[in-house]
Amino acid sequence: MSATTSLSSAASSAQAAAIAAITATMLSEPPPPGEVVNLSDPPSQRVNHSSISHLFGSYCSIRWLAFLRIFGTTKKFRYAVYFGFAADIAIYMYIIFSILRAAYNVTLRPLAKFRGPRLRAAFYFPELLSLARGTAVEEIKDLHDRYGDIVRITPEALSFDTAQSWRDIYGLREGRREVGRDEKWHLDHAGKSNIIVVNATDHSRMRRTLAHVFSDVALREQESLMTTYFEQLIEKLQEKIDGSAASYIDLRDWHNFFTFDIIGDLCLGEAFGTLKSGSYHYWIEQILVGLKFVVVIRFAQAYPLFRIILALLMNLIPGVEKQKQGHMAYTIDKLEARLRKNTDRKDFISYILGNNKNGMSRDEIEGTATVMIIAGSETTASALCGATYYMLKHPKVLLAATSEVRKKFKTVNDINMVSVRDLTYINTIIEEALRMYPPTPSTLPRRTRSEGEIINGTFIPGNISVGVNHWAAYHAAKNFADPDTFDPARWSTPPPDKYKHDDKTAFQPFSIGPRNCLGKNLAYFEMRSILARMLWNFDIELCKESRWWTEKQKTYILWDKPSLKVKLLRKSV
Repeated sequence: MSATTSLSSAASSAQAAAIAAITATMLSEPPPPGEVVNLSDPPSQRVNHSSISHLFGSYCSIRWLAFLRIFGTTKKFRYAVYFGFAADIAIYMYIIFSILRAAYNVTLRPLAKFRGPRLRAAFYFPELLSLARGTAVEEIKDLHDRYGDIVRITPEALSFDTAQSWRDIYGLREGRREVGRDEKWHLDHAGKSNIIVVNATDHSRMRRTLAHVFSDVALREQESLMTTYFEQLIEKLQEKIDGSAASYIDLRDWHNFFTFDIIGDLCLGEAFGTLKSGSYHYWIEQILVGLKFVVVIRFAQAYPLFRIILALLMNLIPGVEKQKQGHMAYTIDKLEARLRKNTDRKDFISYILGNNKNGMSRDEIEGTATVMIIAGSETTASALCGATYYMLKHPKVLLAATSEVRKKFKTVNDINMVSVRDLTYINTIIEEALRMYPPTPSTLPRRTRSEGEIINGTFIPGNISVGVNHWAAYHAAKNFADPDTFDPARWSTPPPDKYKHDDKTAFQPFSIGPRNCLGKNLAYFEMRSILARMLWNFDIELCKESRWWTEKQKTYILWDKPSLKVKLLRKSV
């Protein structure tokens, strides 16, 4: 029999086997007597091992048919067969390795004793899928409700939701070094070093310089610059209702326009122009889209094979790298232009340059400027949206807040950095909104030192990713009474008896310790000022389409906010 005849016969046999296997799979009967079936599984998930065997046979047969179709009976076919065998071996080895690693993760790894779903203990993909779906924070909160204070969420990560965990992970204690940043979590910032990714020594050096930027003295000196943007926002909103009794606007966009413009001017010496144009700058759009792309990077970090595939795709799509470089180039160009200016203008750059003896290099300034723009814009905009939404959703709260503002300020010019601090009720609204809708809802991970750490009274092995999940901690009944109820009264002094036992040290929206948020005072000034000016100038109503604005919002590191539609009316006399 010739080689051609043999191959033809093999092809016919393979085709027949494939057809038979597919038919058997489609018409498969229930498992024969004696075969083990897990009756606790729903019918749709019960394993029919006969069907699995048929499907595997179908895969093998169809693949050989494909080889014959593509390569025929030529010499190329033999190479295809060799390649197929090599691919099979690689796949089988990867499957075996994954199974063994999963078994090790669940049973022998140092975290084996910690509670959590077995699937998350075995593999990284459940956590990555929740990130991709945008449901990670809700899922982590549900896991804490089920498993307690400490939950294993990946083979090498633990989540916490207690006040003590904040102090143990992020704080400093005498004779104890800080728990280091999690290098696996941080991404490359176009080769630029910045305040977030540097080690403890460099972070301390850079922070000493940046502390001058956010001091009370500096903020007071920059108040006139910031006030121009407060006024510009109100003017633009007033234009919207010129010639009409009321207008419907999307406050999500306008809060974003305001925060990006003000932080852009403070960091780069020039605003993005979004308040003037009433539309997003391309640089900002890339930031908002890029937050979702972080999930892809996380997959690449967890799975080397995916990392190789991603690298190949990035090389095949040169526009991606070009866009990334262009994004950084915009920041550098604007920053270089500001650095060249010989001016007495008070902004972030003037304070960095004036207090930078042995402080920050040019690369560090450039990298940190980008970080400050992102951290000082999107998060503050989210906080403003959250506070506005909850205030409008609760008419009694809105009435009390409006009354406080209009009684305290006779003219809009009375609203300034010092006077807004005394808005007692507005301050409680902001605190409660930050708890209900934290601008950074997820976890800022740290990694334990090689010798391990005591966290929440429990020894945690070395080289483990740890962190407190904001959403889980702020919505835990053990920390706050009626945690899903918006009630500013819980932050009053003294609070009602109902909230006497709230553990408010579990609430840390700006984190704690040596790496806490430097921009806390700036953020509070912006939030108080905008809310006060909005209530002083307008009567505001929540539109029907935004009635359930916080429901089912997705999170991709930060919130993926839908439109926040409100009705603006001229202030009633």
